[in-house]
Amino acid sequence: GILSGEIEEYELWSDLTNVTPERADYDLTQINADIEGHFNGLDDSLSGMSDEDLETKKVMMHQRSRGIDEERTLNTLLERTLNGHIQDHLAQLKELREALAI
Repeated sequence: GILSGEIEEYELWSDLTNVTPERADYDLTQINADIEGHFNGLDDSLSGMSDEDLETKKVMMHQRSRGIDEERTLNTLLERTLNGHIQDHLAQLKELREALAI
């Protein structure tokens, strides 16, 4: 999408859940498969990017729930996603594991 230029802008709605009724019924095996599938897709996308792509490919991001519209490079998107958003989810998963003693 963004790398090929097909996607020039996107909307982001923060603090919403992606838990559908179907996903709410997942067991740990299905949850792990979803997580692994996500990271495999991310790895596939990253493997096709050059350092130049990371700095020069840009997209307009509309963060609707916070009223922010800004142009971001792929590098900025990845840094904010991997160093922020994903880290927050990993902390949530750690808390769940501890609460469930797994």
